[in-house]
Amino acid sequence: MRATLRRLRLCWQLRSLPANHMFRNSLLHAVPMVVALLLTGSRWLLLNATLFLVIMLVRGGWSGIYTSIPNLVAYWALAGGMILSRLAVDNAQRLEEARRIAEEERMRTAEALALAQQRANELEQRSAEQGRLLQLVSDLETPAIAIADDVLLAPIVGNLDARRA
Repeated sequence: MRATLRRLRLCWQLRSLPANHMFRNSLLHAVPMVVALLLTGSRWLLLNATLFLVIMLVRGGWSGIYTSIPNLVAYWALAGGMILSRLAVDNAQRLEEARRIAEEERMRTAEALALAQQRANELEQRSAEQGRLLQLVSDLETPAIAIADDVLLAPIVGNLDARRA
């Protein structure tokens, strides 16, 4: 916490320097933008950079070093680079989160598939067992003794229908 307060005091002191000191050292221009970049997002960085530049132009009387094209281009290139880096980092974080979620979903799908295959195998085994039991019941329902080729001896008990015949 103390380190953060020291940094904020340093930023405040840097802003209170005379106007001509600010563009001589380009690192001093980046401090407010870096703080805005670290603590907020790219929109706030853009707002901070714009306000900082307007404040410096007002302090300099809208003339002098603040209005030189190379300094303005360098300042906006620095701000644009920071904004693009923040957008890239945010995008990379979102992609990593999406990858993690996709991996979790893939694991859940694999588990569900394994469970479905296990249940299908169990159902297939039950079906085969039921088929075997039905065949056994059918065989035991009408006992038949083979006497010769094409000749069977079968007791007739009850009704003789198409299934039993």
